[in-house]
Amino acid sequence: MDSVEEIIERMRQACGVNSDVELAKYLGLSRSNAISSWKTRGSKPYAYCEIVSEQEGVTMDWLLTGKEPKHRGKMTTALDQQEMRLLDMIEQLSEENRREILSRIESMYSANQQAKRIEELESRLMELSKKIS
Repeated sequence: MDSVEEIIERMRQACGVNSDVELAKYLGLSRSNAISSWKTRGSKPYAYCEIVSEQEGVTMDWLLTGKEPKHRGKMTTALDQQEMRLLDMIEQLSEENRREILSRIESMYSANQQAKRIEELESRLMELSKKIS
């Protein structure tokens, strides 16, 4: 299970707020220092996690540990099944092979991002060319 700070951060994410004060207001806490006292004491706010889970449709598991799925009732798609298959295969590899795969995926991702950026720039260039002519 994660630290109180990490749990509170996920609670803020789920509720769409940026600060502990906003989270306290969202949760209807009358004391603005309630959340800081959770952090000081290291007490995990299970009851408030249940409230956030119910109101925002996120899983308790995600709030408490950060593990997916984040949302309750998330339907399994073909892509999700492929991801699970990949994870199962990766878990069976040595640490060295895992690092190599991660490196290759990062390279592919970077190349993909660059290709998208080039496409965007080409599109903008075409638009500008039309405006000039």
